[in-house]
Amino acid sequence: MEDRDGRSIRVVIADDSKAILSGLAAFLRNSPGIEVIGLANDGIEAVAMASELKPDVVVLDVQMPGQNGIEAARIIKRDMPGVGIVVFSISRNYMVPSLEAGADEFLQKDCDPKELVSTLKRIAA
Repeated sequence: MEDRDGRSIRVVIADDSKAILSGLAAFLRNSPGIEVIGLANDGIEAVAMASELKPDVVVLDVQMPGQNGIEAARIIKRDMPGVGIVVFSISRNYMVPSLEAGADEFLQKDCDPKELVSTLKRIAA
């Protein structure tokens, strides 16, 4: 499934765990209609990549060094309101602060991977 323009959904992923970052990227790259265009190790890199690459959606971990995902979400939504944001965390404790910061969706890392794909497609549409 592709977005309304008939092109793939362009995604930037930010997580300080190399294992999660590479696993999530591999899964999404194998998902039809999804193109992973950037991998960031912290919120600062995520904001810079979002500004430079103009993704459709940014997937942000919360707990990252330098700048956390909640602050990155706030900056991205302020500066690039058309970019969708999914905050992806192990703890539901971050759901309300994430949504208040402008995230379009909050998912727990143990969700069904298909839920992440459907969320990305819904947000990009």
